[in-house]
Amino acid sequence: MSISRFPTLATMLTIVMAIVASATAAEMKLTQTTFVIPAEGEVVELVGLHYGISAPADITMCVYETKTGKREDQVITVWTFTGSNGAENARRVEVTVWLLNEIGERVAQGGKTVTLDAGAEDQTFKINVKVAPGILQGTKLVNLQANWVT
Repeated sequence: MSISRFPTLATMLTIVMAIVASATAAEMKLTQTTFVIPAEGEVVELVGLHYGISAPADITMCVYETKTGKREDQVITVWTFTGSNGAENARRVEVTVWLLNEIGERVAQGGKTVTLDAGAEDQTFKINVKVAPGILQGTKLVNLQANWVT
């Protein structure tokens, strides 16, 4: 029997890595929504930031406020989100906030990985986005991306 009939170690590793990558990708889901920047303190009901069918997890609303940064040329936008998780296990989600100018270009961003606790209802978390005051005045839209990892 010839040894050439057996796959090489490199071929076997490639196959295993492809299987692991496809299994991991099946557990991830990217969702997003875009809306006009609200007035400070206004509650925004979010649509489309959802994961799962039988035991869904959602990011359902956010509130926006600004505060002065440590530097004079910086404003911090603080985004407070509310999420829920109907599953019996925690769900991790990577949330990114993109601020967009009037032509839709990304001008600032902030993000974090959040764990929504098992069975959580109305769990809150915050994401800060630092931006120059002049750029903030030209910002018209917010694009939220939620990459559901588990």
